Amino acid sequence: MMTNEQQLERAEQVFDTEIEGLRNVRRSLGKSFTDAIALMLSCVKNEGIVVVSGVGKNLAIAEKMSAIFASTGTRSIVLNPVQAMHGDLGMVAPRDILVALSFSGESDEILKLVPAVRRHGLKVISLTGKPDSTLARMSDVHVEIPCGPEACPFGMAPTNSTTATMAMGDALAMVMIDAMQFDISSYAMNHPAGAIGRALVLKAGDVMRTGARLAKVAPETTVMDA
Repeated sequence: MMTNEQQLERAEQVFDTEIEGLRNVRRSLGKSFTDAIALMLSCVKNEGIVVVSGVGKNLAIAEKMSAIFASTGTRSIVLNPVQAMHGDLGMVAPRDILVALSFSGESDEILKLVPAVRRHGLKVISLTGKPDSTLARMSDVHVEIPCGPEACPFGMAPTNSTTATMAMGDALAMVMIDAMQFDISSYAMNHPAGAIGRALVLKAGDVMRTGARLAKVAPETTVMDA
């Protein structure tokens, strides 16, 4: 049994590992990142869609990445690589681009997807931790995620790598906001619900009571009678 102190110490180690991983990725930013932005901007200019794909944990990251792209002005969809090979490739067009996620750069499903989307005319951006991987070599632009070892005691469960990949997606999305001059009014149009939507688009007139629905009482009326 671990003591409370040991549990906290282990948790701190995980945070330290992932913080250092993010620092490593930050230090690695360079031409490949700006090349990826250039491809994405060209895609948007041509009214294309940024198609994001991954398998396993990276499919979950692809869903988050695509969602942040879409809500901040970069049209995007998620493409399951297995379903893609069974008909969903009909969702893509030559003006689109693929952002392929695979930390090893050797995921079979993604390696099969890349030549398939190329036959549809798409260019490919890959995010991997291995610049010499098959996926990196197959891509038009490869953005490395040099985050270091996983936080898992076996060095295998996706932890550090998934955090760093998600952060890279956030960085791409935020730079695209600035590059496209996407403003808050446009963001409000994409996000009308929830706390964000209420803060951006809800007006007093949407919730105020008027006419017969407006309760009126005299100043001398007690609260109980009101």
